[in-house]
Amino acid sequence: MHRAIAIVDEATVRIVADSRDAERDAATAGRRFGVRFAREADRATSRTNIADGLTRDVEQAAQRIAQARTAESRAAQQVEAAEDRLAAARTRAENAAGRVNVAEQRLQTLRDSGRGTADQLVAAEERVNAARRGAEQANTAVERATTRAADAQARLASANSAVESSIARHRAAQDQLASAMARSGAASESLSQRFRRMGDEGARSATGSVPRCRGSTSTRCRPPSAGSTSAGSRRGRTTRPGRCDGSAVLGPGRTSPG
Repeated sequence: MHRAIAIVDEATVRIVADSRDAERDAATAGRRFGVRFAREADRATSRTNIADGLTRDVEQAAQRIAQARTAESRAAQQVEAAEDRLAAARTRAENAAGRVNVAEQRLQTLRDSGRGTADQLVAAEERVNAARRGAEQANTAVERATTRAADAQARLASANSAVESSIARHRAAQDQLASAMARSGAASESLSQRFRRMGDEGARSATGSVPRCRGSTSTRCRPPSAGSTSAGSRRGRTTRPGRCDGSAVLGPGRTSPG
């Protein structure tokens, strides 16, 4: 009887030790799973941040297109205004040139007639000089208007180039976002598969830490010596080797309580 109790106590101690080992192994497996889960989650978060950044790039590129087109429209209006001013300056220059011709012809006619007084000749010459000064000023205005029109044309060309560049950048940003979203979708599927695989591995690691007597070489699962007998065996009850459930089998259909 004392021998049977000793066997039960020994089995109980082994079960407690095995349970502690199982808990420790399960905790280790859980920590490993947590580390791997966190690592994969960080990668997923990084991919999400990349996609968010590319989305902002697309939005900003679209805003730059709108800004470039606004600048292009303003430059086109400036070109139109500059060309209008140039045309007006040329008209004034032509009129000034005409006044010079008229003043010179009148002066020449007065001289040819021989009837003009000195005061009339001086006045006629002054009108010629004034017309010439007006023509010079008109020509200078034409030169300035021409330069301004050329500058406006250059700004318009630059604005056109900016629109084209902003459109190209917008398309590139869209392509990058589409590529990132495709990679993110594939990565999400792969991540889901990884999580399932990690969960399976964690479950196997946790359950694999629980000892089993069948085929085990662990000293905890090793049964007591097969030749040992107890007081019960001397009374005709043979005690079979212990099981991992903490019970010792006492004869056919009888077990000692664990």
